[in-house]
Amino acid sequence: MALCVGDEKGRTQRGGKSSIVTDRRGRGGGGVGCCRRCRYDDPEANGWLLYGLTRGPWVIHAGAILSPVIQVIAEGAADENGRLFSGSLKATSLLAVVSTVGALLSAIQGPIFGAFLDYTPYRKLAWQWCSYIFGVLLMLTVLLSAETLALYLVLAPITSVALDMSTTPHLAYLPEIFQTQKAVTKISAQLVLVTNGTALLWAAVFVGLTPRIGLEGLWNMRVSAIGCGLSVILWSYLSFKHMEGRPAVRALKPDKGEYLWSIGFIQTYRRLLTVWKDYPMVLLTLFAYSLYYATVMTFFQLTATFLVFQLNLSAEEVGAMVTLAMVASLAGAGLVIALRKLVPLKACLMSILFFLALLTLVPPLFLSTSTDGAKFGGQVGSPWPYVFAIGLGVLVGGIFSTSRAFFAVMTPGGHEAEFFGLYILAGQVLQWLPSLLFVAVNETDPDGKASTGYFVLTPFFIISVILIGCVNIRRADSDVRDTLSERRYASSRTNTQNNTLAHPSLRSNVDPHHHDVDNVIHLPVITEADKPPSPSNRRPTVASLSTAVFSEGPDQDPEAGEDSDDRPPTDLSSRRTAAEASCPSSSSPNESPYSGPRGEVDVVAPGDVAVGVGVEVDVDVDVDVLAQGHVRGGGGGSV
Repeated sequence: MALCVGDEKGRTQRGGKSSIVTDRRGRGGGGVGCCRRCRYDDPEANGWLLYGLTRGPWVIHAGAILSPVIQVIAEGAADENGRLFSGSLKATSLLAVVSTVGALLSAIQGPIFGAFLDYTPYRKLAWQWCSYIFGVLLMLTVLLSAETLALYLVLAPITSVALDMSTTPHLAYLPEIFQTQKAVTKISAQLVLVTNGTALLWAAVFVGLTPRIGLEGLWNMRVSAIGCGLSVILWSYLSFKHMEGRPAVRALKPDKGEYLWSIGFIQTYRRLLTVWKDYPMVLLTLFAYSLYYATVMTFFQLTATFLVFQLNLSAEEVGAMVTLAMVASLAGAGLVIALRKLVPLKACLMSILFFLALLTLVPPLFLSTSTDGAKFGGQVGSPWPYVFAIGLGVLVGGIFSTSRAFFAVMTPGGHEAEFFGLYILAGQVLQWLPSLLFVAVNETDPDGKASTGYFVLTPFFIISVILIGCVNIRRADSDVRDTLSERRYASSRTNTQNNTLAHPSLRSNVDPHHHDVDNVIHLPVITEADKPPSPSNRRPTVASLSTAVFSEGPDQDPEAGEDSDDRPPTDLSSRRTAAEASCPSSSSPNESPYSGPRGEVDVVAPGDVAVGVGVEVDVDVDVDVLAQGHVRGGGGGSV
């Protein structure tokens, strides 16, 4: 839900003479592709989705092209005992070691970089440079070969850090664009669809086409690396054209030892204390996320090792399986959208984690029993590894969009970048643990079976299911409700002609007697004392506006009954009567006492506005949006 202002070209305005974001045909200022279901009136929503196109080529390049090639190079460079670098490391442990180093570096930078984004007005600029550097680092992988394998140990962790640093500001915009669980879940799932759709196009070229014309192995990887890096830079540039900058949310206090180089450490410590004391549900979610995210990433790396070293698949065959998993992930993202209409978001997340736990048992128990030519027994030519890839793709397609949405709805206002810095930290802080456990098991396993490491992953998923089950959604909502007025530009976007969200599936005609809290913007009652001095008394002015998002109503979510005693029932009919009595009426249903473009709203309570039904209001606003989320009238404009 959003009430947003913008210029007549659809670009959001943060102050000055404004109009609702739409063009003359009522469409938004841009979109992703030609799909109307992925097009919003808010340019930032379009830019946020557009950035997903930078991830598609990288997903295929890293998973289907680079990793198999590195594994094949490592296998060829290993000695007779299967070890690299003068016997110091098993070839099967290479990806896990690189992952452990990258995770430790990312764990250090995550909250520090998040605090930097919140304490300086450089969020967008930092995002741009991190994205461009990430693209350049991807192109540098053309230098890899059997002779420069050690370079991979240095380049891969740095690239991982650059990826995470470009992800933090991207995620920080999410709770500022949409605030309800349904809207955040939907746009997160659409991001997965956009990313994986682009990944499929990349796979069609570099997994399906180029090997057929003789470009294979190392040279195919090099061409893909150049194209992937250029793609990241290009799509980043186009995405940033839709995004607005953000001011610093707070000022540094040098007298208290707060400097730009140290505020990251100080704020990380403060934020962890704040989460511990004030946001216990966020802390529980972060802990669960740290376990299952690290395990999912190790799952990927272990599967690449398993396919090459144990099932003896070629790099091209592994690439085909990864592509198949990408296709399945599209179904997974769509499944999340469908399930969200039937079950709570928490139940979706728990279900995905439970099935991932079961899936970890498939390779060691069902894919390593045949002896048809693979090195340690495998299933060369068998369809079952491909079935396994489909299952993994469906679950991974759902886990990331669900996880982002689940965390975004409990993020306090005014601290989005910091909390998503902690979110990135949580994903990396324990990523070394399953990787390290796999290395320990793999290095000491006399049989050398990569499938043995899968047993390490299962307990992590089971523990995550239990932790997510302990998260009280209504308690999390209550914890952050009072902070939402501090959310920068956290207002809901509407369409002038439709007077609803531009996204078709998010439009709702709200029953005035039904408390659909997912589609209600809550506004304070404006009194004469609140109004600032104005040179003209011809129109009333808006003194302040703040939005607050409540958890889902009991009729919308089966989970709403949880801790229902935390929120007493409200007599909405009596509140509606009082609200209607306080609203100015027009002499004609087609006329208004004020001028300006027209929208429809339904006042369901004093100061509460629901989009879609009833009373007509006019909007001609000259506003200055403050960092705290308030809007004040200025220069004679009014609502």
